[in-house]
Amino acid sequence: MEEAASLKKPSGPLVLLALAGLLAPIIGGQLQLEVSALEPGFGPFMGALFGSPDAPNLSHMLLGLLVLAALGWAIAVRRVMQAPNPRVALPLIGFFALLVFSVALSGFKMTSLSSLAEWLTYGAAFFAVVACAGRVDGPRFIVMAIFAGCVVLALRGIWEYSRPGTPPDWRIFGGWQHPNALAGMLCIGLMLGLGLTLCLERMASFAAASGTAAIGFALMLTQSKGGFLAAGTGIVALLLLLLVARPTVIRAARVAGVLVAVAALVGALSLRPQAAGTGSPLARVSSVGSSADQSAGVRANLWKTSLSLIRTNMGGYGLNTFQYYSARPGLVMSGIQQAHNSFLQLSVEAGPLSAALLIGFSIMLLWEMLRSSRKLPPDNALLRAGVLAALVASSAHSMVDSDLYNMGIGLAFFLLCGAGLLLSADGVLPELLPRPMRGMLIAMAGAGGALLVYTSSVAYMKSRINGDIAAGDIPEAIERSDVLLGLAPFDGEAHYIRSRLSASPEEAINRLRTAIRLRPVPRYLRSLAQYQAKTGQEPVALATLEQVFTWDPNNLSAQYMKLELQQASGDRSGAFKTALTLANAVNQPFFAVRPLPEQVPLEPYRAMLYLAEQFLSRERTRKFEQALDGFRAYAVHVEQNVAIGTEPLDKAKDA
Repeated sequence: MEEAASLKKPSGPLVLLALAGLLAPIIGGQLQLEVSALEPGFGPFMGALFGSPDAPNLSHMLLGLLVLAALGWAIAVRRVMQAPNPRVALPLIGFFALLVFSVALSGFKMTSLSSLAEWLTYGAAFFAVVACAGRVDGPRFIVMAIFAGCVVLALRGIWEYSRPGTPPDWRIFGGWQHPNALAGMLCIGLMLGLGLTLCLERMASFAAASGTAAIGFALMLTQSKGGFLAAGTGIVALLLLLLVARPTVIRAARVAGVLVAVAALVGALSLRPQAAGTGSPLARVSSVGSSADQSAGVRANLWKTSLSLIRTNMGGYGLNTFQYYSARPGLVMSGIQQAHNSFLQLSVEAGPLSAALLIGFSIMLLWEMLRSSRKLPPDNALLRAGVLAALVASSAHSMVDSDLYNMGIGLAFFLLCGAGLLLSADGVLPELLPRPMRGMLIAMAGAGGALLVYTSSVAYMKSRINGDIAAGDIPEAIERSDVLLGLAPFDGEAHYIRSRLSASPEEAINRLRTAIRLRPVPRYLRSLAQYQAKTGQEPVALATLEQVFTWDPNNLSAQYMKLELQQASGDRSGAFKTALTLANAVNQPFFAVRPLPEQVPLEPYRAMLYLAEQFLSRERTRKFEQALDGFRAYAVHVEQNVAIGTEPLDKAKDA
């Protein structure tokens, strides 16, 4: 087999796809969460464009435009293009059609539209790879690009762990939203690296093996048990595929060598000096107690929540809206973004049929990749084994995390689906594209690009306004918010941001009512209730808070605000009942099993202090003791997080 350097010169569209594959692991690790504050200036803008969490839509837009430009370019210059077998393509087309339909059903249109732009990029990536990558060199080029990006990601994580002052039990992030998501991306890189180590020769194989060892070591540093399980599943799949490919003993020994190198690196961690008060390296992995129970408990509650929501509405709530409905069954706290299972989350948001179609696409893809395996050249079979193992590992990790909602993982996954299909014996067909169809497809790619640019521009504008507010530049923030409202008049979040800049409580109330009509999230309702209380409308404010409980029956902030309003109005009976509800929250599953157990909500303990004033003798003492225990736990959390710079000091004052 030829060395990597002797690959044929890639076409322009293929270069763009490879660049997207290279950048996906590096800059695709942030989620579309609540808008943060982006500082003014070229530097922060470029940081957001290349992966900072301040405006993740910008980096997602960059990745999407590369893919869509590649697809449009390929369609424009080629009259005959490769297309996937209909039994593979039709389930995928049906899946994306349901995602588009789910936006129409969504009660949070801008959120769903923004997510749809990213999912359509995944579909474009699959068809673009099939259309322009060829059957041998192109798929390898794509695989090597994604692998190189994973190596860079791994080295970044290793550097993060090696910085002076980092605790031995630190879980690396590598610029991603969370170590578990990082593990999902590294699992893909690990399998691709093993496949490249098998199929390349001489120095190229050694370079691939070295990069794979780095990825494996970084995967261990994430301390993600789900990541380890997914990697083990991928390795088993790879070994089974090697029984068919039948590599030489020397090539098979390379895989064992990489795994031994990873084990040696992990063993070297035990030599790292350990400071007093810190855990040992990989402490989370070796523990089988509370941390494991907590993680499993949170996921179990999220999966029960998903099934409850599916039973309530089989048609789906709208793409990327799980975050708004997750608290409704009362099993988890509000604010949880994902279901920790890609297929369950898709079932909640776009209906069970969407998940079934995606699974059907995966089964048909697997069938095409395995069909007539013995007809493949040995090197193609080995590379295909690595690609298929990566897809299996990623699918396994998607069962415990919503991996496909991470732009980096989702894009890499569908790029590899296209590459794997091209490496199969007979998974694609040549198709003649008449001029009208070519024009229509180019227009569709352009429309997808326009949607990406629009949704990313709206998100960027919100981040800039928040940055202006944080910097105290209110006139600039008002000017930008007026532009934002002209750009996205149907976006409830735009109206909410403008309400924060209102000249009077009355104006804020009017703007918040519009925001709630377009995007009825509990935070907006609580803000409206605050303004209503300030203007002497306490009964109206209490009625507004009751609307919060239709979305989140256990919203602690709203419950405590209700308690304060009842106290202020002299409703002692109502205040007592609300305080009891709050105090009893500490015994409920949603409070006992929190995603971040070290973060302690204070509202129940403040309610206990109120109740202690109402009781006498022994019961009063018990309530005081319970409240103090909660405040102490919060104080410990603040102290630990301030020590590593993740919690502002002013949040500790109430503790």
